[in-house]
Amino acid sequence: ILDNRYLVVDEYALRRRISIFHLNGKFFKLIKTGGSVFGCCALKNGKIAYLSKRFPADEKKEKTVITRVYIQDVNTMKKKIVREYRSSVGKNRIRIGKVGIYFGTTKGSVLLARTSTGNLIVAKSDTAKIEIFDPDGRNIRQFNLDFQRARITQPYLDALKSDIIRQYQKRGANHIVKAIRKADLAQLFQSHHPYYKYLAVDHAGNLLFFTYREVDQKDGKIPFEIYTVKGEHQGHACMHIENLQLGVDSRFQRMIFSKKALFAYTGIEDEAGDIDYRIFKFNLAAKQNPSR
Repeated sequence: ILDNRYLVVDEYALRRRISIFHLNGKFFKLIKTGGSVFGCCALKNGKIAYLSKRFPADEKKEKTVITRVYIQDVNTMKKKIVREYRSSVGKNRIRIGKVGIYFGTTKGSVLLARTSTGNLIVAKSDTAKIEIFDPDGRNIRQFNLDFQRARITQPYLDALKSDIIRQYQKRGANHIVKAIRKADLAQLFQSHHPYYKYLAVDHAGNLLFFTYREVDQKDGKIPFEIYTVKGEHQGHACMHIENLQLGVDSRFQRMIFSKKALFAYTGIEDEAGDIDYRIFKFNLAAKQNPSR
């Protein structure tokens, strides 16, 4: 919600646009971004921020992804690049014949969040640096996280390979399954995980960094570190979500906090490995099963 006046909707990434509506549902404006949109924040004073990715056509052998952070005025349509990052797609991909399997953010990703006062948080999860910009794009604060990254362990790689094999077995892609069994997944990773998977802001304005574990015990526990907007470390905590998956798809990392609850887009996996997607409410005040 922007300035208590507009609903800002970032559409499916490849549509390259952001739609803005009045709160009564009436259409207001369409913003064509020129690049794929991965995440959007409504700030204040008519400003929004979003991530846009481009693949330069002249870099063919190992594609370079350019990720830019924009702040744009929805009234004047003027926009400003506040950060730009470059990364290689090839380093996150295993090629099996003519098929390339892409493993996403094995070495970190750029994440955006809105502070409780309408400023923009920009973070790249493979670094400890956190930056905060005002709606005009000025860097007003930065700090470094002071917790340790989890190591990439062999049990983690084994569990990842088993999950990938199970998914391709369900599709009947036996030639890919055979190749994955022989693949060395360690080549996709550094020695440690990124600092965190997701970034969220709670109802009190604290920054929550959802971290990795060295071994995925599949016990439904989601750990996170808590910081103030000034960079003061408040400690760590853990959510219990049973057999649910937060952020099952990178396009849908949606978590919203109220005073005592978290609303999140999640997936619930059955014994056959099929996932049903739902919006859940998690009670943060006591041990209680999530409600739909």
